[in-house]
Amino acid sequence: MKAKQPDPNVCFSLYLEMEDPQSEEDLNRRFMALWREKTMFEYKGTEKFDIGAVYGELEYDFFAINDEDDFWTLMNHYGAIYRRFDYLLDGYETTENNTRLSPIVQTKMKEHNANLCLTLLEEEFFKKNVSIRKMVVNELTPDNIYNTYFIYYYYFTMQGAKNCFEQGVAYAKSNMHNAAIRYFSHSIKLSPNSASPYFYRGLSYMSRKKYDRAIEDFTQAININPEDSDAFTLRGFVYNVTYNFDKANADLTKALEINPDNKMAKECLEEIIRRN
Repeated sequence: MKAKQPDPNVCFSLYLEMEDPQSEEDLNRRFMALWREKTMFEYKGTEKFDIGAVYGELEYDFFAINDEDDFWTLMNHYGAIYRRFDYLLDGYETTENNTRLSPIVQTKMKEHNANLCLTLLEEEFFKKNVSIRKMVVNELTPDNIYNTYFIYYYYFTMQGAKNCFEQGVAYAKSNMHNAAIRYFSHSIKLSPNSASPYFYRGLSYMSRKKYDRAIEDFTQAININPEDSDAFTLRGFVYNVTYNFDKANADLTKALEINPDNKMAKECLEEIIRRN
């Protein structure tokens, strides 16, 4: 399954049939009522219980699904709810054949006659109104194997350039680089002559291995602040990992010219010299 990404537009037609919700719980309840009329899979119920982990008692939703399309329609439903409350999809991770899944969760799935259950975790980071929701989805496959998906959402609202930059840094530190890129991009839109958002967005692109975009952002940071040794270093690093050794050599040399104590530039340049 599983390379298929959630489509961000799948569920909106159902929402058009409902009045404005009073809360996420209200929206979810009313959506489920419509859903039962329009889908081939079945909502089996909701139950709160504690699996003995650090999160305490959590609420789990249970479903019986038929196929991969059902799975992603379900994920799109929750994603559409979160978007109504300013949470956007960052990405997901998969643990296939999760032999460490709680026996309590497995028992509850059997009790509800469900082959999928999910719960939501919410965390705040760095006390800067940075909020991350992690949806944990457990699926029992026809081969009697449990796969677990961790789907990440981040909170995004329009703010000033400084606040967007700070939240971008916070999300980047949480390894939520899609969220960070969105915040840095908004900061750049509001303050296009500031080098820092370009620099940090370049870092996030680099972490996502989007090297062309990283080079563009480091270049823009250098154009704004040509004495930034770190920007030359990181652009040189990206040139190095993309096998453009001449440009890497030039950037790292420039970084050391600006700051002879730049340890990363020195080590990266020494590696290029050794290799050649």
